[in-house]
Amino acid sequence: MIKQLLLLIPFFITCASATTEYFLLPDQAKDACYYLQRQVNRAVTQITIITPKLEDTRLRRALKKAAAKGVNITLASHNSHDAGSYLVQFKEVEYYLYTPHTSDTYSGNLSITLLLIDHQETCWSSTPLSTPAMQHDMGMLQCSDDPALIRRYHDYARTILERSTPYLK
Repeated sequence: MIKQLLLLIPFFITCASATTEYFLLPDQAKDACYYLQRQVNRAVTQITIITPKLEDTRLRRALKKAAAKGVNITLASHNSHDAGSYLVQFKEVEYYLYTPHTSDTYSGNLSITLLLIDHQETCWSSTPLSTPAMQHDMGMLQCSDDPALIRRYHDYARTILERSTPYLK
């Protein structure tokens, strides 16, 4: 019994030390954009973004730099003109167009944003990664390094990517 408890201590420490940042939009839009840019700049191996729009200039620039330094970027959107098709010039970028599941009665447009960085950080937002949307629309951005939340959002991302088709194929 004591051995089992000792084995669980690292898990509890990890969960207890997890931090979550909340940004109320539009009030904290500048802070949110800066935080996202900083997290993208820190990426080492992988960034996954699922968003209806990617129109923040600083974040786009950070993604270009990340791709140039070899970070693999997976991007999914429902519209090739709204998200970041300009990033396909980098071999490290996989770009997908989201299509709804055939049994979905929903129109199929993405209405949330999900950002996953290096299995270390996840961000979720009710608004697109668009400066105008973040500065004018009421919403929330939540970022966390909680391992359970990261796993859950990776599962969501995998499901969305399975329903998506590669942009260049």
